[in-house]
Amino acid sequence: MRKWLGPALSAPVTIWLLIAFAAPLVAVIFLSLHEYSDPFGPLIQSPSLQQFIDIGTDSFYYRVVFETIWLSLAVTIVSALLGYPVAYWLARMPGKYRALAFAIVLIPLLTNVVVRSLGIILLLSPEGLINIVTGWFGIPPVKTMLFNHGAVIVALTQVYMPFMVLALYDNLQNTSPRVHEAAQSLGASPAIRFLTVDLPLSLPGLKTGTIVVFLLSSTSYVSATMLGGKKVWTTGMLVLQEAMHNLNTSLAAALALVMTATGLLFAVLATMALNRLMTWSHGGKSRPVSLPRFIEPVVNFAGPVVSRLFLPPRLSCCFCRSVSSSCRASTMSNWPQPQAFAASPCAGIARFSFRATTPIPSSSRSRWRLRPLPFR
Repeated sequence: MRKWLGPALSAPVTIWLLIAFAAPLVAVIFLSLHEYSDPFGPLIQSPSLQQFIDIGTDSFYYRVVFETIWLSLAVTIVSALLGYPVAYWLARMPGKYRALAFAIVLIPLLTNVVVRSLGIILLLSPEGLINIVTGWFGIPPVKTMLFNHGAVIVALTQVYMPFMVLALYDNLQNTSPRVHEAAQSLGASPAIRFLTVDLPLSLPGLKTGTIVVFLLSSTSYVSATMLGGKKVWTTGMLVLQEAMHNLNTSLAAALALVMTATGLLFAVLATMALNRLMTWSHGGKSRPVSLPRFIEPVVNFAGPVVSRLFLPPRLSCCFCRSVSSSCRASTMSNWPQPQAFAASPCAGIARFSFRATTPIPSSSRSRWRLRPLPFR
């Protein structure tokens, strides 16, 4: 193959990245080194660290930076805890239902961020849907769910959790069924197979999803502005205010570089921390880990219960039921028909999810075992 073919094919995207990414980044670096902000002044001036000194000496600025960091960490942790069961469920689902399940998971990415934020406001407001439903059961309304950190975390998790799901799904799907068969033939229960096979092999996907979700959360400002109610501040909001309202472009550029450095530092630390748990990925020797005896029966018993309560098949089943019934309403009846729903692909998802998480008695060491899942 000709040696010039590779550089020739990569030249267009390289030129595009130099123009659209590298050049603006260099301009931001030059702006951050201005001693005083002058929107109409020359870009290249005598360098000064005055903007960074102002950020480091003003308690308001570094408080906003630390608030953004812990808010992003909270969104990352919640996305990992909620996204891992979804990715595990998708990886074990039959192929004919997987496209529909992915469509349900990726629906938040198809909606405008302003519309999503307005939906969360209508959900958490004092007269919102949650308080209306709880009022039916005699529970008094909670009027403090909106305009706080919790509301921002809910909104950002709902948006960025699909990225975590996709990163985890890629690793879980690529796990060879022979590995599970080998573990099962050695007498490993479902809990031990998950803790010693699935979880370690999914750490590369967890690392990727963690870094992506943290970086996206640390730069968000629309959801934080609408759901924070000026009680929650992020660096994205501060950069927008300084650059557009105060015309202090030098300080805005310095804040942007501070968060860029923070994101890179988090990516390095997360990579180093998770690589220590993946010694097998770079040719090192893996060390055996002894699990306490109580973990196996607890996980074997709690797994089916947790998956029934929190896994999305129930929500997808309700979604598909409404779609199926509305499609057949004009020809059959205004009420949902059980026969129509039972024949739909959505019912197959529900049946598979229920069958995959049904506890069955076992004569092995644990009392309950997860039903084996088919691999496709």
